[in-house]
Amino acid sequence: MRELKRFYPITIVSVLLTMLWTLLAPMACTNNNKVEAVVTWNPIALEILDQVPQAKVIFDSSKIPNEILDITFLRTDVVEKNPELAMALAGAWYETLALMQGDGPEATKALTAMAEKSGTSLDSYKRQLKTTYMYWKPADAAGFARSKKLIEVMDLVRKFSFENGLWQDAKSVDTVGIQFPDGTVLGDKGNVKLRFTDKYMEVPTWRTVTGPKKHFVIANSIYVGWMALFYAAESSGILKKWGDRFNAEIEVVQMDYMPSVEAYVAGKVDGVLMTNMEALNMAAVAGVDTTGVIIGDYSNGNDMVIVTGNFKQVSDLKGKNVYIVELSVSDYLLTRGLQTEGRGVTRKDLKLMNTSDADIGPLFISANSR
Repeated sequence: MRELKRFYPITIVSVLLTMLWTLLAPMACTNNNKVEAVVTWNPIALEILDQVPQAKVIFDSSKIPNEILDITFLRTDVVEKNPELAMALAGAWYETLALMQGDGPEATKALTAMAEKSGTSLDSYKRQLKTTYMYWKPADAAGFARSKKLIEVMDLVRKFSFENGLWQDAKSVDTVGIQFPDGTVLGDKGNVKLRFTDKYMEVPTWRTVTGPKKHFVIANSIYVGWMALFYAAESSGILKKWGDRFNAEIEVVQMDYMPSVEAYVAGKVDGVLMTNMEALNMAAVAGVDTTGVIIGDYSNGNDMVIVTGNFKQVSDLKGKNVYIVELSVSDYLLTRGLQTEGRGVTRKDLKLMNTSDADIGPLFISANSR
């Protein structure tokens, strides 16, 4: 369902190893090696719940609203030199979101295309949308960008990340500066590497850009809140229309989530759709000056801790094997789940099994199919 394209080709060896592990997983996961928990996001989570009858959710992102934000980020130097890129992306984004909210055949066509691109059914895709708080209107997204709530959320995220060792060698939580639309800076004002702006979300009457057309590459991955960009780029011609208006040729490449972030950090793409956690912990901390130009949504149940054993809360997983994509938003969700329960169990008390986002669903399903 998720493809690795362009910068991260799948080798024959990696495919064979994945196939071998998928075959052996049910035999390997017995007794002390049994894997009865997984932390992941939609659509992977719904696939697990649909295919493993005994699976259940013991914690999800609806219990930490506003914290897991899904945002379109651009390299700061790119957007400062080429604001037309952000304008074209915003124009295409909000035109597509308006289309999705309709009740006629065009809306159904768009949602069906997004579901098919996700590798799921229209009904499943609509279920995912229900656990996603979309900022449908540009004014609402811009309003949140200007709010004190965003500052509070990012303060929580940076402290959490630093205290849990996600910044590796950083000596202080103030190592990296985070700047907001009103000029407020959390952390080092002399080392601002993560920025939020509201000026591209309210889609003013922009002038048409003339001159040589520039080429830009945006990395995107399969996630309910990000399918609008795929539709705008591939199925509808919406992104091309807005790109033509602003003289920007925008190429959207599909990649697995973590490789897409890695490609962005490595400078191989101009922008990426990622969460506020990865923007801070993988890009900004690595010194990549990054600007959030479109706040698309927050996860309101799309990220989940799923179990098959007799577990009632996250702290019950102490000493148990857990599939996870380490240092991703799933790691944040797991630790916040443990933290909110207040029983003194930390992620170090669990046996985390680092897995790619491409393999995590099939492996867990295979391990729990006997």
